[in-house]
Amino acid sequence: MSLETLEVMLRRQFEAADGRPLSFIFQGGEPLLAGFGFFARLVELVEELRSPSQPISLSVQTNGILIDDQWARLFADHNFLVGVSLDGSAALHNAYRVDLGGGGTHQRVLAGIQTLKTHRVAYNLLTVVQAVNVTHAAEVYRYLKDEIGATYLQFIPCVEVRDGKPIPASITPQQYTHFLEELFEQWMKEGYGKISIRLFDSITNALYNDQPGSCILEKACAKALVVEYNGDVYPCDFYVAEGELLGNFHTHTSAELMAAPVRLRLETEKGQLPEPCHTCRHQQLCYGGCPKYRHINGILGRGEADYFCPAFLALFDRLVPIASEFVARVLWNEASPLERTLLFGLAQLGKNGASGVTLSGLRRWLSESGERNSSSETELLFRPELLFRPELLFRIPSADQCQEALNALVARRVLTRSAQRFTFRNRVLPEWIERTVEEMLGNQALHT
Repeated sequence: MSLETLEVMLRRQFEAADGRPLSFIFQGGEPLLAGFGFFARLVELVEELRSPSQPISLSVQTNGILIDDQWARLFADHNFLVGVSLDGSAALHNAYRVDLGGGGTHQRVLAGIQTLKTHRVAYNLLTVVQAVNVTHAAEVYRYLKDEIGATYLQFIPCVEVRDGKPIPASITPQQYTHFLEELFEQWMKEGYGKISIRLFDSITNALYNDQPGSCILEKACAKALVVEYNGDVYPCDFYVAEGELLGNFHTHTSAELMAAPVRLRLETEKGQLPEPCHTCRHQQLCYGGCPKYRHINGILGRGEADYFCPAFLALFDRLVPIASEFVARVLWNEASPLERTLLFGLAQLGKNGASGVTLSGLRRWLSESGERNSSSETELLFRPELLFRPELLFRIPSADQCQEALNALVARRVLTRSAQRFTFRNRVLPEWIERTVEEMLGNQALHT
């Protein structure tokens, strides 16, 4: 990419953002081949164009072999997040990653990672799951964690089709299923959450606030623009192909590119679920997966579902119960005493139906609970409240206080609201609350 195209692209995006956050991710091929001067000019332009206090994220995805002290200092000084591609130990990595002389690049990648560590550059590792390392999930995980010392990992499955057949490096859905299951087993041995694996984190985030942060689990394809070296713009790096061109930054504004029919079509395509998804128990976690993988399945004559659907279903079955309880615990710990009381009431009242509970219904439950546990004519004690503030007596809150607490729970995406009815968004939460409250009440009784 020329410096002229770089500047045009940046100016277009900063004008469109109007002070809102922007994220620029440089990948390739190998983006560092653009040269140090290109990235030095990039950070100059960003500082020139950004508004005061405007959040800017700069990232680069590299094979790591060109990283030296100069590069690392630039990344550190300007808060780059650096993704480094590493497919495991030397034998696994070098199977597909070779330099121009035909030798494997593994040792040079390790040198680049060490340089990043020396300069305290934030980095993560991206592993392509390909035909050679797909049967070595435990070995790959332990190598990246123990030998490299990485704590942020991404795994990208390889499948590309040429002339109607997968290329040799591609993996099958069954292989990816076994890989994810083995990876999950190794990850769980560490204790939940000590090592970040992006896919696992994204599933947890989806359960927590419906914002997974990974496009394959979103309701619609990401609203991003992919820019080629000459300024041509495409809707996704999976869709850089003839017929998918949105326009060019030299001739189009960002708004025009975002409004291009091709991009809008792709954005809605994800929501057009294939038939198998309509009855899927995990439909609201992946929303049909990636459209690219649906197309690949179609080309191979395997139906309309995501190529990797079996792998995701197996992972969801294993991870969702664990992640759901983790999310339930976090949401409960974040809640105020009144919010917890209302959550307990919703769990009690929602047993016989999923249509939701009204504010008036909750108020009646509070009143009845208070009458059963009245300590005086003027002050009422709710048994669930004993769990959190046993030294205080709580009056029946006003309707406004209840509404405010419910609104806060909706805002944090603990609850969903339809008109004046409230329901839990995470289906595990009601059961977890009831079980937890019963255990805590039992402990309170024993303590008393």
